[in-house]
Amino acid sequence: MAQNMEKKGMIADRCEINRQIRADNKMLRELKAKVAKLAEAVEKSIPIIAETLEAIRNHMIFTQYHLLHNEMQKEVIHDWMNHFNPILNKYNTVKKELKAKVTERKELNVQKDKTSILNPIRHIKLNQQLTTITEEIEELKSRKEQLIFQAECSTDKDVTNLSKKYDQMNNNLDILDSQDISLKKQIEKDAAAFQEEKFRPEPEQYTELLDTRIQIRPDFRDKLIEQLKGTFGKYYDYHRRDIAANEVDYLNVEDPDVFSHRAWELEYQREQEMRRNQPARAKKKSYDMEL
Repeated sequence: MAQNMEKKGMIADRCEINRQIRADNKMLRELKAKVAKLAEAVEKSIPIIAETLEAIRNHMIFTQYHLLHNEMQKEVIHDWMNHFNPILNKYNTVKKELKAKVTERKELNVQKDKTSILNPIRHIKLNQQLTTITEEIEELKSRKEQLIFQAECSTDKDVTNLSKKYDQMNNNLDILDSQDISLKKQIEKDAAAFQEEKFRPEPEQYTELLDTRIQIRPDFRDKLIEQLKGTFGKYYDYHRRDIAANEVDYLNVEDPDVFSHRAWELEYQREQEMRRNQPARAKKKSYDMEL
């Protein structure tokens, strides 16, 4: 009925509504297509890709620096443990021997007290044994004092605390090993994301991407240094940062020399442009003065 009315030159409400719906749907499809193209363009925007790459690289360098820092910590802990381990082992051995000798002397004294004075030969033998074991005890005490000194302690209590610290250091090694596993997994995850982002632009955009990254890298480097100093404080080491950066670039299959050479080219081009502009400005200034 609505179509018949329209054929007669009369626009029916339902036909008009249907036409409007179709027009709206078409417009919506076109709008969605434009939004999709815009989103794709934004995703492939060189500045955005450059910032994303530098952000991922920064995170990788920070993580790699953390791994290197942990490695340094483990070396320090191993050196500390290797120094004190033999001392503590000898101390514990001497302490155990000393305790046994003291117990043995007590038993000899008990036997002596129980021995009748009418048995002088037994008394003489026990006295000889007591003299010998007393000398051994004094020698063990002397050795123990030397070991306490070697352990940089003053008392047995200090050595006990040192032994507890040794156990804590051993536990710290386990913590660092576990932490390293997580950090290495994060490095692998970031590396995969970096490669995916790196090849997002078209091949003809690679030079533009490189130039943009060179331009923004100083700001990202400053942010990284600030983050490293904030996290590691007085233990921050710029040599370790450079090592981490080189290892990350190697992992990402990027040659630092390419960046350096291109940065030099851009700086040279900038200087040449400035030189070309300077004579023009000077000539114009001279002309203005003549007027």
